[in-house]
Amino acid sequence: SDRCWYKAFMPSNLVNARFALDGLTCSACVLTVTEAVLQGLPREGFDKNSLSVTLFPEPTLIVTYDADVITTNEIIDVVEGVGFGAEILSREVLSEGIGHVGGGEENNQKDLVHARFALDGLTCSACVLTVTEIVLTDLPADGFIKDSVLVSLFPEPSLAITYNPDAIKVDDIVDAVEGVGFGAELVSKEAVS
Repeated sequence: SDRCWYKAFMPSNLVNARFALDGLTCSACVLTVTEAVLQGLPREGFDKNSLSVTLFPEPTLIVTYDADVITTNEIIDVVEGVGFGAEILSREVLSEGIGHVGGGEENNQKDLVHARFALDGLTCSACVLTVTEIVLTDLPADGFIKDSVLVSLFPEPSLAITYNPDAIKVDDIVDAVEGVGFGAELVSKEAVS
């Protein structure tokens, strides 16, 4: 689907969950878990672009899903079904209030943008960690949703981020990634409202 996955699932019970994974030791393990989740969960419950399985700094699975369609236990079962362990670390309901950053008065709230970038030059989990760390530390902390930052090596190297366009520009994100020696090209950018 070419539509932004946040928009597609906004009317539903949208949840972003982070799982600690046990037993992953290499990029083949990351690919095994990624493929298991992609094939083992109902397609109508999440978009593949919301999935991130990383090895560093700790083996982690991050996925945004419709809790009316998929349960946390179903995600754990899919991971355990391919021989790895999974334990929920955090579960954040996004369908309530993700459309704005800031607070207080209505006129001070800012619309968010969800963007995806194709990354060039990433070959391993250390590369994923490098890009993740630079995005989390180089960009203004109040300009993006920290848990929305997803850097994935598989199926293609990519970065997803939900940010406030008044605080952060596309060039800021590209410059941060290029500053650590990788390429970044905007693939999609859609308003989240």
